[in-house]
Amino acid sequence: MGYLVGSYNSFVQGKRLQGIQKAIDGLGTLLHHLSTSLTLTCVMLHLFPRSRAITAGCVVPIMQHMFALLKYWNRTAFLVIELMLEVWFEWEVLTNLNAFNSSYGMAITRIGRSLAMSMLLAHWMYLSGSALNMVLGVLGWADDDEGELQSMLSASEILDKESGKILGIPQQLSIQAQRVHVEAMVEAQVEQPAAMADEAMVEAQVEQLRQVLNGDPALQL
Repeated sequence: MGYLVGSYNSFVQGKRLQGIQKAIDGLGTLLHHLSTSLTLTCVMLHLFPRSRAITAGCVVPIMQHMFALLKYWNRTAFLVIELMLEVWFEWEVLTNLNAFNSSYGMAITRIGRSLAMSMLLAHWMYLSGSALNMVLGVLGWADDDEGELQSMLSASEILDKESGKILGIPQQLSIQAQRVHVEAMVEAQVEQPAAMADEAMVEAQVEQLRQVLNGDPALQL
């Protein structure tokens, strides 16, 4: 949903290409999750058999998710591994499409094959969105995540001066990791207000941090 809201905001700001890129990612995510949920539901209801073909189509995307956190450590290794797994996944789907059969008849079989193709389409949308984002980055039109992060850090620095407490956001972390760090600080302030002498100041600090995070729909708690 964050992608679609971000797409709407980009169109409102006149950034059409950025809006298209986010819309592609958003629709791809919706299609991906829909296909996955229906496939797993049908397998658990025994509408689809747990055959080798269906298992292979499900296991490879799971392996892709296993390496998701690698991008925060080594982005090149992450991209190489993910692309290799993507080729493997698409090969499994395309070569085993005729093996997606259900004992409940052709109607259920067609649903299974449609879900497989929907999953493939979602991955193609991911690849298209990533390619478009790279083009926008080369042209210098990509959204300024650094600017969003700077606004978050600036607000945190002001809060430091008012409260006399150092929040300490590690600058060496990636943008996404720093966002998570800010969210964790908000939670810490909510869970341990007794650590501060003035509870009213703590509440004000938490509220201002929430406003910083809520300034962008993609950063909402």
